[in-house]
Amino acid sequence: ICAIGRLVEKKGFCDLVAACHLLKQQGVVFQCELIGDGELKPEIEKQIHSLGIQDVVTMQGSLPQKEVKARLRQAAVFAAPCVIGEDGNRDGLPTVLLEAMALGTPCVSTAVTGIPEVIFNGKTGLMVEQHNPNSLAEALKQMLENSELRVRLAEQARLLIEREFDIHENCKKIRTQFQHT
Repeated sequence: ICAIGRLVEKKGFCDLVAACHLLKQQGVVFQCELIGDGELKPEIEKQIHSLGIQDVVTMQGSLPQKEVKARLRQAAVFAAPCVIGEDGNRDGLPTVLLEAMALGTPCVSTAVTGIPEVIFNGKTGLMVEQHNPNSLAEALKQMLENSELRVRLAEQARLLIEREFDIHENCKKIRTQFQHT
């Protein structure tokens, strides 16, 4: 399991750590890497240690882009458990989610803001409720234990990215809009 982003509330990493605790209790074999840095680093480290899951959840800190890409490519699943923060702060459409899909890494995420525009539950990824470590753990477990599901979702996600996020096609559409206004 790979998760990448700033260690801030809206990324939902505290829910991911709680989900990893549930997975470990269920005897699921996995490793989870949190890549990034931020204000919640001490809180997340404390949560990992208090749950006794430092053997399966590691915090990598910030890494060079080339290393991040390599780890994302090697992951069985990318987790983006985004949430709407207590202050209303939220992600729009996390770029790293699009990058994971483009690399062919199957994704689990939440229905926050723009994410449902690319993650169609059971088609291009798995969608879970925000702030719900139980449903997140269940989705991660499905991905980890079902290679056919991972491959199917990753293939469909890659096709969506190719179709909807092609810079040349999108520039043509924008140019056409300007020509007709």
